[in-house]
Amino acid sequence: MNSTSGVLILGERKAVALQRQRDAVQSLGLWVPLIPVLLLIAFGDLRFGNLGESLSSTNRLLAVFGTALLMVHLALVARIPWIERILGLDKMTSAHKKLGKPLVGVLLAHMIASLAAFAAVSRISIWQAVTDLNLHYLSVGLATVGLLLMLVVTISSIRAARKVLSYEAWFLIHLTAHIAVAIAIPHQYELGTDLLAQPPVASFFTLLYAFVFGNMLVFKLITPLVMSFRSKLKIAKIQRLDERTIYVEISGKNLGSFDFQAGQFFMLRILTGKQWWRPHPFSLSHFDNQSLGFTIGIRGDDTSWLTENQVGTSVILEGPFGVFTELKRSKQDVVLMGSGIGITPILSLANTVAAQPGDVSILYRVSDLASAPLLSELEAVASERGHVLQVEAGPRGQGGVLSANSDSLNSNDASQMLSKFPKLHSSDIYICGPKPWTDKVLDTLDQLGVAKTQIHLEEFAW
Repeated sequence: MNSTSGVLILGERKAVALQRQRDAVQSLGLWVPLIPVLLLIAFGDLRFGNLGESLSSTNRLLAVFGTALLMVHLALVARIPWIERILGLDKMTSAHKKLGKPLVGVLLAHMIASLAAFAAVSRISIWQAVTDLNLHYLSVGLATVGLLLMLVVTISSIRAARKVLSYEAWFLIHLTAHIAVAIAIPHQYELGTDLLAQPPVASFFTLLYAFVFGNMLVFKLITPLVMSFRSKLKIAKIQRLDERTIYVEISGKNLGSFDFQAGQFFMLRILTGKQWWRPHPFSLSHFDNQSLGFTIGIRGDDTSWLTENQVGTSVILEGPFGVFTELKRSKQDVVLMGSGIGITPILSLANTVAAQPGDVSILYRVSDLASAPLLSELEAVASERGHVLQVEAGPRGQGGVLSANSDSLNSNDASQMLSKFPKLHSSDIYICGPKPWTDKVLDTLDQLGVAKTQIHLEEFAW
């Protein structure tokens, strides 16, 4: 709900306010890398009189811009609550991935400019500059290793690499990003002219480092540990629903202190020898003050090991995360669309959304009715609350806009969707499922001219 009284606020003013919050946070992210550049221009005594001075000044500008951009990159995955509640962890993670390649490009340009400037001033070759800087300055050698690690992380994030990497391998590679940043920072304080000689620039980066690393320490480590151990979280139930789906229930004390909303997800870390070091994101399908339930699709990674865990095994929860909630709703009518295991947060919303009979329409796209996760629960909720439920079944790649995983956009998709949801243009639309399916639904909504502010998306992808 939107207020302490439990009254849900709807209307255009709320939609505008939510958009302004998003715009403000995104603008802040754009300004952070620009501020040190402006400070350097104002106080840094930049010179472009000859080749050496030009290369040196260019290098300094690239250094402060790239470092600030790196901090933005880390802040996007630092789990900072007030930012996450506005943008959502999915959107922040997506921005983090998109920023990776430009960031590495800027840092590579900084490295090349620094080598060229050193070579020009010392009157030596570029290759000699590489040797001298890396062998004579330990911090530079560490920074070079850090940059190489960042390149590995960036390569692992491209689509082709993610197709062959398991989630666990991808997660392990990305842990090295923190090491890369940690070993790259010291060279700034040993050789960074502006951090050593320009108080405004030095103060800016000191505050920025404290903010980003402080938030990462508090919200990625301390808070999950304290909350989880204080609540004594344990596995209370593990049930295989079918060949591709399992249900895991977590019990504990004072679960309401996690302050979760229907539609959100947690990072679940199971404290066993195999799984303690990596969390997995799972959406809530059921919850109350005594237990949290997760309906999980088996994808061939750690999820296939979940049934090997014993009831009573301790767990750590990070979160809750996500803006796939009613807090972002501004319309009276609601359309909920889920495909496959993406029905998990849809069920949670369907069960709790404030609505009169007929206000909520639900689409559940499945490949096979016999193995559709949570179908009976969804039918029961829809019947009890007066929601309009449409279940579309069929093989993947068939059925137009309602197909689970079709790569092409059917010309009849828009008309099919509008015929099934005639109030689409005046509804909040919540979409969750595999990325190929959600991409196609988004294309169809765009073809219909549905405003992006009405669309709330959660993708089951990493």
